[in-house]
Amino acid sequence: MATVTVNNGDIYSYDETGAADFQTYASHSATQYAWLTSNGHRITANGTGISVDGSNNPTGGTITSVAIDVGDNGSDDIVITDISVGLAAIAGNGSGYETGVFWAALLGGNDNLTIASTGFLTIGADFADVSTSNPGGNGGNDAIFAFGNDNIFIFADYNDVHNRTVTGGGDTVTGAAEAIYLDAAILAFGGTLTGGHDSFTQTLDWTFNSNFTVYGDLASLGGGSTLHGGDDVITALAASTRPMAAYGDVSDVAGFADGGIDSITGTNGVDNIFGDFRFLGSASYTGGNDILDGRGGGDGIYGDSQTNAGTLIAGDDTIDGGGGGDTIYGDVEGNTGTLTCGDDTIHGGEGNDTIYGDVLSSSGTVVGGDDTIHGDGGADQLHGGAGADYLYIDGLDTVVDGGADYDWAVGLASTTGITLNLGASLIEAVFGSNTAGDTLNAATSSAGVTIWGMGGADNLTGSAFGDTIYFDDADLATGSVNAGAGFDWLLNRGATAVTFDMAVRGAEGYYGSVLADTVTAAGSAAGVSIYGNGGGDVITGSGFGDYIYFEADTVSINGGAGYDYAIYNPVSALNIVGVTLNLTTSAIEYAIGRSGADTFTAAGATWLMEIHAGGGDDTLTAGNAGSYLFGEAGTDTLISGTGTDYMLGGSEFDTFRFDDSHGVDYIYDWQDGTDRIDLSLVTGIDDFTDLTINSAYAASNWYGVGYGSGTVWVQTGGVGSIETSDFIY
Repeated sequence: MATVTVNNGDIYSYDETGAADFQTYASHSATQYAWLTSNGHRITANGTGISVDGSNNPTGGTITSVAIDVGDNGSDDIVITDISVGLAAIAGNGSGYETGVFWAALLGGNDNLTIASTGFLTIGADFADVSTSNPGGNGGNDAIFAFGNDNIFIFADYNDVHNRTVTGGGDTVTGAAEAIYLDAAILAFGGTLTGGHDSFTQTLDWTFNSNFTVYGDLASLGGGSTLHGGDDVITALAASTRPMAAYGDVSDVAGFADGGIDSITGTNGVDNIFGDFRFLGSASYTGGNDILDGRGGGDGIYGDSQTNAGTLIAGDDTIDGGGGGDTIYGDVEGNTGTLTCGDDTIHGGEGNDTIYGDVLSSSGTVVGGDDTIHGDGGADQLHGGAGADYLYIDGLDTVVDGGADYDWAVGLASTTGITLNLGASLIEAVFGSNTAGDTLNAATSSAGVTIWGMGGADNLTGSAFGDTIYFDDADLATGSVNAGAGFDWLLNRGATAVTFDMAVRGAEGYYGSVLADTVTAAGSAAGVSIYGNGGGDVITGSGFGDYIYFEADTVSINGGAGYDYAIYNPVSALNIVGVTLNLTTSAIEYAIGRSGADTFTAAGATWLMEIHAGGGDDTLTAGNAGSYLFGEAGTDTLISGTGTDYMLGGSEFDTFRFDDSHGVDYIYDWQDGTDRIDLSLVTGIDDFTDLTINSAYAASNWYGVGYGSGTVWVQTGGVGSIETSDFIY
């Protein structure tokens, strides 16, 4: 492990040809060997057992420290200690003693660098240029500290990598410098680099005129080369005088790459932060799932790239703009290639932010991501782009643009009322403020929407299509609710009972509160659906075919004209009880029960009835114009009317009851030995001999039973004939 200390006040680039090569022998002793580079720098190697041949070429010796006089003034500007290397490996006449050989021999391991240069300096912790003609291997895990002077460029592993396959080390850089490359500057000519998991922490203020720049892996990726980005952590000093430009992986891309999972935190200034790269040419890139934090200032933050002209599969990034008016792109700013956007989570932070979930402009192909965007404080502009997005808004935001696909605007946390035109904003669903009165209008929407008014006295307007609108009593009392055209559902989410006129509100479907609502559709121009939802409701249907969902405590139902359904719908499936409903007085044509012991009567009705009891021990009474009675599960009692009735008791013990003056009725699914025909109310029927049994259709499993003025036909299903034990007299 080498320790490198730099106190340079001159110009020095460690990768230049004459930076550390062997040009001319200078002097030697048993403990020291010195030479001049082709740039005129004196290098002194200190150690033990140093020997030379007649031409002063090293023949032996172990070097433990090296000093480089960059200023050529007799002082040591770069000192390398804590080494043990043969002198002949770094110095000597002839080929093989180039700058790259020197650095590879000294810094190929896990090194510590302290840099306090006041001049122009490029310095690396491992190798200089690595290629087929220059030595170099995988980078070490180096620790580098820079004192924050201008014109310092730090390469944690390499300067350039050409046509080689290498892996960067896990390096740690602290302090400050003008540019920091956590792996290398350039990867080109078919090379492959696997970036290390590096970190940079700015611990010193940066006060110079230019911004400082940090590259998580590279500055440039050449055509035909491949980068596998490391998982890097870049953390700037919050109070830095000058801001930062940071690239999670690389700046410009012409090759192939997959980005690492990088974490970048900016200064309180105006930073430019790129989760993966700045520009992608005609190549392909898979972005990492990066975590980006602008901290303070009006930052420009790019989840993946500024520009894409190639094929980009963007990462699922997490971005926080922090304070200041930020401009944030979840994926890229401009696209002319093929872009598959990530599912990003973005917080604007305080300030007036402009946020694009996917891309600002594109003339290429875009597949949108499903983004979650929080404007947070300030007058923000939120653009979801394509994909199913969630935009968290407040009453101060000036632009809300959901983009293509099904998008939500969520304003629950807003303390000021929200005014939102859902059609213009391309929003398909919205939650209003929990506390303030909102104006949510979907009149110009091109499809049905979902609107939650939430708290406050809201003004809620639906579209010309089928909408779902959640309102409360405050909206009806001092706001406004208008569903518009289409089959719309209005749902009372309030804690106060209301009187609701469906025709006035444009509703075709209504879902009540748990309190005693009064709901009428008497003025509606088409059939409606009404859910009482408990609380002792009073429900009036339309003059058309309605669906009325009632509860055990429903006070009254009036289906009105048309073919109406009454369906028992308990508030809780765990609390099903038997219900009683008079279909005749409720003007209902079709009723459905549940598993409780229900009583449905259509006695006296002059229209065709159909009743399904569901489970439980039910009592069903037919009307006088013919009825279909289905007892279904349970021990049921089915009572015929004066019309022709069709009765199915179900699989258990059922009783079919008849009276005087009845006509012709039918019993299906007879359960021989368990079902009974009750004729106890029929005058003159005392026993089996008073009945007329018609067996003419016995071969088809039908038996006729004549009693007084009536006849009931029984379908036995081939399980036996009709006998005296099947009757109650």
